[in-house]
Amino acid sequence: LADRSREHLGRSDRGVILMRKIFAGDIERIGNGEDPKAIIRDPAVNACVGLPIFDRDYLVQGPTSDQLRDSDHPRARSMRNFVFQAGQPDEVRAAYVEAMGFE
Repeated sequence: LADRSREHLGRSDRGVILMRKIFAGDIERIGNGEDPKAIIRDPAVNACVGLPIFDRDYLVQGPTSDQLRDSDHPRARSMRNFVFQAGQPDEVRAAYVEAMGFE
């Protein structure tokens, strides 16, 4: 175990402090025979925990390849340009374009 008695945590470490408090509380609950936070024991509820996601249908189903090749499709430009990998080497972009069948 790490010796934390000599640590000097500052304001930027608030996340670390919060996580340690959460873990300590969970350990205490387990010691008392209770479940820690976020444990779902009912199999019917635990099958799928839906989280709020913007534009879920698009993310789950996505556009067809034909729609992505259509320059008028609202998402076609961003998918063809692969905006989430900006700054990647040319060979990575070329491999993406080839894999997606854009050119």
